[in-house]
Parts: sequence; C-alpha cells; structure tokens
Amino acid sequence: MKNAAINVKIDPELKAQAEAVLHGIGLSTSTVIGMLFRQIVYQQGLPFEAKLPNEETLQAMEDARSGKTRKAPSGADLIARLRERADAAQKSSQHRQV
Repeated sequence: MKNAAINVKIDPELKAQAEAVLHGIGLSTSTVIGMLFRQIVYQQGLPFEAKLPNEETLQAMEDARSGKTRKAPSGADLIARLRERADAAQKSSQHRQV
C-alpha cells in the first residue's frame, strides 16, 4: 500500500483541540483523514452538510460569542422551557386561526 503525504496549514489551537479529542477516542489524525476521504468517495461528496449559516444562525453565533445567551440549570430544565415555548407558539397559532 502506497502512502501519499498531505500538508495542511491549520490553526495550531484547533489542531491541538481536535487531536486531544481524537486521542481520547483512540484515533490518529491520519486515520481520521483516511476515514474522511473514504466517506467522500463512498458518498460522492462531503459526509456532512456544508452550507453558509442564515441570518438567524449568524445572530445566534454572535450572541453566543458576546455572552448574550441564557443558560439552563440542567438538560431537563432546558427541555421543559423549550416545550413551554412550543406550547405557547402552538396556542398562539391556533388562536390566530379562529
């Protein structure tokens, strides 16, 4: 089996963070790049959706970076809040239809 070299310029901090995750699951960077390339060939494209974020997503990203987000005390609390919002939106939608 022949080996081809790939030289990539990447942010050193990003590289270190990714390698720490990969090390934690027992994979090398080379192994993961090989896996990615196999999936690109198999799927005839990227194995994940790649698109530009819309305005709402961009605003959420900016809010998160600037600390304008709210934190839930727990996952269960977050789910309860989301259900309350969904119920309120559904009731509002039903009210408008009447």
